[in-house]
Amino acid sequence: SNGDSDSSWRNVLNKVICTANNNNFIRNSSSTSNDAKEHKTNQHMKLALLTMGELLHISRPLYWSYQIKQYHHGQKQPQSKYLKKNSKIELLKPLLKSFLMDVLSHYCTKLALSNNEAAATTTASNKMQPSMTNTSTVDEIQRRKMRWMLYLLRSPIWDLFTKPMSISLSKVAKYILPSWIGRPLVHYVLDVVLYWQRHHFMLE
Repeated sequence: SNGDSDSSWRNVLNKVICTANNNNFIRNSSSTSNDAKEHKTNQHMKLALLTMGELLHISRPLYWSYQIKQYHHGQKQPQSKYLKKNSKIELLKPLLKSFLMDVLSHYCTKLALSNNEAAATTTASNKMQPSMTNTSTVDEIQRRKMRWMLYLLRSPIWDLFTKPMSISLSKVAKYILPSWIGRPLVHYVLDVVLYWQRHHFMLE
């Protein structure tokens, strides 16, 4: 009878152990499945952000070129000199939209690549993916951000702020610097700035 009771206790204990192992396996499987789903969702979000950033970066010059074309087309229409002079202010709204597209593109791309940073440093297979740890990627993002300075050369910012400020600074420099270097240097700098303003579209 003692042997029967021992064997029954062993059977009960084995069933309890099997049940616990099965529960742990189910939990681990469920956790793995949830992690895989979360990783897949994060990958889709990163891809969506990166795609949105690149589309904004590509479409921004096209949008600005179209607005400039519309502006010059309107300038050819017969109207008073006052209207033509003040019509440049109408470019301020599309200019701000263009700048907003650049800013959104920058932050969408940076956010998507920042999310890839941890993955790119953990596995060798992910090192080829673009991330903020990639030198060429960081250089490209910095290059795009530095090009925001070109907005100072675009109308109406150029006509309302950059050009008058450049002329005022050149006059001040002529009085501060010696005449033998001040005048040639000021003319040279102004010529460079005017060249950039006329041909800045080549840097788009």
